[in-house]
Amino acid sequence: MRNDANPFSEACLVIAEIAPQLPDRTRAELTRLLEHSVAMPSDQELREMRLGLLVELVRDGELPNVGAYQEARSERATQGEEWPDAGNLTRHFGTWASTCRAAADLAFNITKNRVKTQTLRLWPKEPYTRIEVEKSLRRASRKVGQLIGQWEYVELRRVERRLAAAQGRPDPRYPELRTICKCFGSWDHAIASTKRSMDAGL
Repeated sequence: MRNDANPFSEACLVIAEIAPQLPDRTRAELTRLLEHSVAMPSDQELREMRLGLLVELVRDGELPNVGAYQEARSERATQGEEWPDAGNLTRHFGTWASTCRAAADLAFNITKNRVKTQTLRLWPKEPYTRIEVEKSLRRASRKVGQLIGQWEYVELRRVERRLAAAQGRPDPRYPELRTICKCFGSWDHAIASTKRSMDAGL
């Protein structure tokens, strides 16, 4: 019968009983294994180690773009803090938008079980002009540090709206893909026009 007053598990007690009978080399290997297991950070700790700075920035306001994150990282480095650069985060999470989504989820404790349509009821639908659509695509591209791809845009739009909803801010005004295609005929035409306007310094 289990003794609840004993703080050690049965497995620990068994190991403690047989350990003295093991060869010295085996005991040394077992010790290293246990030390490594205890020292390994949890998944949550690993996420915090990667995203801690970005979580702070997200919690304070809007999603930072790559440049803003790098500036904050450099500033923290002068204070002795070490945070991964934006490139490493993007490689780990796939895109900058996905990285920001993970940070927003941690910052506001957003889980997959939340209702996906929660943000749809917050803001009334308002039409977009062609100029507004292109402006949104330029803003999204600058946010991720390059001309944004279609599915990264979908991810960025989702997390921007999720963050705005959590903070009670107005609709961040990122149109849906079908609205973009309606204004420009296709995503490729829209992003090509966005590139021309960005090249022109807009």
